[in-house]
Amino acid sequence: MGRRGDDLFFNHGGGGYGFLSWMAWYPTLDIGISVLTNSAQHDSAHIILAQRIIDHLVDEKLVSKAYPLTSLPVCKIQLGAFEDNRWYFGDHFRQAAWRQDWERYTGRYRLTHNATARWYGNVVLAFGLPRKMFVKVKRDGNGMTIDGEQLIETEPGLFFSMKGEALDFRSDPPTWRNIKLSR
Repeated sequence: MGRRGDDLFFNHGGGGYGFLSWMAWYPTLDIGISVLTNSAQHDSAHIILAQRIIDHLVDEKLVSKAYPLTSLPVCKIQLGAFEDNRWYFGDHFRQAAWRQDWERYTGRYRLTHNATARWYGNVVLAFGLPRKMFVKVKRDGNGMTIDGEQLIETEPGLFFSMKGEALDFRSDPPTWRNIKLSR
């Protein structure tokens, strides 16, 4: 969840090798947006593009307030002071606070790909485009992070980042964003 001025929005992104996606729903504006790319090399440019499109639609008065959204009764969130989804980590500090048994998860992991490259993998390799090969899980302050993203444990061995990405140590091999990891 996030906020654009007085407008709350719900969003989720995803991607893989060769693409990124992001979608958001602005219930107070009664509009949604999705951006799909054929590149994974531009960090958050697709999110910025989506936000600029929404800003343009509002500035040009092509969309306007449909109704106020003041609370989410399903999860008892009052939205007046809500900024983004960091509240979840604050409200669930026990699941985000460092535990000594997490030490076994820390370290540097290689992102493992299937032996048979897909067509887009061959294109990436042919053009020599960089791709991330390693991630690092470590203790960071009072919690655990993967490449700097704070994690929360939802069940033993299953962690999520604030972006909703899963780090799963429940299986062998473990996975990050459904990509196999190896030490």
